[in-house]
Amino acid sequence: MDIKINKVKMLEDFKQHFKERFDYLNNKQLLIAVSGGIDSVVLCYLCKMCEIPFTMAHCNFHLRAEDSIEDQVFVEHLAKRLGVDVLVKEFDTETYANNNKVSIQIAARELRYNWFESLVVEGKYDYLLTAHHLDDSIETFLINFSRGTGVEGLLGIPEVNDYIVRPLLIFTRDEINQFALEHNIQWREDYTNAQTKYLRNKFRKLVVPILKEINPQFSNSFLDTISNLSDTNQLAKDAIDFAFSRVARYQEDGSIIFLIDEIKKLSSPKAYLYEMLKPFGFTAWKDIIHLLEAKSGKVIYAKEYILLKDRSVFVLQKRTELEKNK
Repeated sequence: MDIKINKVKMLEDFKQHFKERFDYLNNKQLLIAVSGGIDSVVLCYLCKMCEIPFTMAHCNFHLRAEDSIEDQVFVEHLAKRLGVDVLVKEFDTETYANNNKVSIQIAARELRYNWFESLVVEGKYDYLLTAHHLDDSIETFLINFSRGTGVEGLLGIPEVNDYIVRPLLIFTRDEINQFALEHNIQWREDYTNAQTKYLRNKFRKLVVPILKEINPQFSNSFLDTISNLSDTNQLAKDAIDFAFSRVARYQEDGSIIFLIDEIKKLSSPKAYLYEMLKPFGFTAWKDIIHLLEAKSGKVIYAKEYILLKDRSVFVLQKRTELEKNK
């Protein structure tokens, strides 16, 4: 992301940004996830003004009584005003959360993205646009930083993730608010956004304002930092890919052999081993850092894979159904 914040010409900046970064979306079937809040509504108006065809997709989680119904009605009316189609999906979110033993927030996230993905998999749509913006990315950075993370966790929200595209990540919440006010755009306000019982809202209401007070150019500085971290992360990925080619050998049965002696020659063997195994679901750092010194026969499990130390090699293979039950 190399476009700086411009508080005056958001429409022009959006049009240019979309042309430079997302030209491949031309002639594609696009969905926009629309809650009825200011961010997603502004994204709809920007796309309409730029003559980018899209269909709106709204999830009704039935979590806020009449407010949920009014959100749905608002989105349906918005679609009529903009002259676009709208898809609406209603969910029994509380039942899903109870059945799957997850929080309401996780349940809502899983339900909406499962629905979006099904629309793409079925071939009805090619990409989903969401209205995540720069402040959302800052909050994600801070949440991950507070919990402890690697470089990838410090990259904020990715601009593109498979079929999901986020074209507003160069704009701040203030810019979006200003654009909505200047164009007399109406939206729905979710009262839960003001509650600080949620971790994200705590950072939004209590931490980010202080950072912006300390450094009025904090948003621009954050964009620069993310750009630098992205470059550094790419260098690390290139190094890991090169190391993988040196130490790993694919076998005819589909398993992968890792040569322990070759791993030990790397500049940081444990770190390299961790990064090479992470794509296969091995994320327990403590298990991996002790693996090089472990006795032959040591086994660690991931959801889909098993890793066995066999004398001078590690053997990575798919787990059987029997092993998955262990």
